Order: sequence, then structure tokens, then C-alpha cells
Amino acid sequence: MTQFSHGDHINCYLGSSCTQFTCCMDDLVLLRTVDVQVTLDSCNFNLHLQIEKRSVDISLLGYNWGKNKFQFIQCNLIFFVIKEIN
Repeated sequence: MTQFSHGDHINCYLGSSCTQFTCCMDDLVLLRTVDVQVTLDSCNFNLHLQIEKRSVDISLLGYNWGKNKFQFIQCNLIFFVIKEIN
């Protein structure tokens, strides 16, 4: 498992299969730590996003690469961009 961080507030771990990473983020507004997990299922062309106990699956079939996306996970709005690697 590989560890990387971004500043003092985000610590992430890349799984041994390189298809999953987990991050702990200190939310300075809520004053708590939030767990985030992203898993790529390359066999089923699916991306699984999880924030705490809330999750959503995003199909990558016909996905519009490089475009800004907004997704609700219950009452939480997340923003992300998935870029194609050439």
C-alpha cells in the first residue's frame, strides 16, 4: 500500500491493485475527519465513489471524458473530472 498526502489536511493510500484509493480529509469547516474511497472496476467499466457511508456508482461506458461532473450522494454534492490517459 502506497501513502501520499496533500498538505496537512489530506492523507491517501493507494491499494496494491492500483484500482482503489482511500483518503482521510480533515474538514476545517465541520471540524471532523471525512473518509473518502474511490474504486475503479475495469471489468465492468464502473467507478465507485464513497464518502463516509454514502456511495454512488458511475458507469464509464459512453462516459464523456474530461468534462466537469456534479453528482449527488444523498444530500452531498460532489464535483469531479475524469480525464482519459493517452
